[in-house]
Amino acid sequence: MTATLAPTSYYYPEYNPYMQLRGLNQLIKTLMQKSSENSTDIQLAVHTEGYSGPRGDNEYPDDCDFSNYFNAFMSSSIAAALAQFLESLIKNETLVIKASRADKAKILEHIRTKNISNNNGFWDVSKYWCTDSNRIENGIATGTIQLFDALNLGLQLPNNFDNYIKILFFYRNYVMHNGVEWGKLHRDKFKRRIAKSDCKGFGWSQSESVDKVCYLKDDYLKELLVFCKDLYQVFYPNQI
Repeated sequence: MTATLAPTSYYYPEYNPYMQLRGLNQLIKTLMQKSSENSTDIQLAVHTEGYSGPRGDNEYPDDCDFSNYFNAFMSSSIAAALAQFLESLIKNETLVIKASRADKAKILEHIRTKNISNNNGFWDVSKYWCTDSNRIENGIATGTIQLFDALNLGLQLPNNFDNYIKILFFYRNYVMHNGVEWGKLHRDKFKRRIAKSDCKGFGWSQSESVDKVCYLKDDYLKELLVFCKDLYQVFYPNQI
């Protein structure tokens, strides 16, 4: 990335998604490098008899557990950072559209336009009109998808936008409220939800052949970062 002037569409002067994106790249690169170092250290010790001392039988599983927990906390931390970036970008660019185009941006026949007025939160991405309950519900992933659809942004969005948003915010919320170790009921619920999306981006460390701690795979972390960049470029196509 090269330095550029701040786009004129920034909603307020302190908001700088370009630098946020650079910070995300640095964070993810640093954490993934440390994760790789942990794995390399373990393999090096295995092949150089580093676990042959008096505590070797304990040190190897301890190091593996440490590495697994590091990866889990790394995944949840990165997911939180990515979600923060996306939520900030989405909210601020929605305000830009509202300020510059207001009601002219809306699809008049859209279910959101018909059922949620400006006063009731049409522009609030954390709200959406639920056809099942026939009322306004809360949820930033669904709210964002519905609002962008009501603003006819679908063709401009990155491929698989809905799935990325849903999975990322679901995982972020799941680990924020449940930690990185989940009981069987929580693990099964998570697996069912992810299976519905056909997402292959999650791995599990195992204990006695039982899935134990969930983490984001490296390739999927990279995919999510590319997704953030692609969404940024929807609003700032000439900035990267």
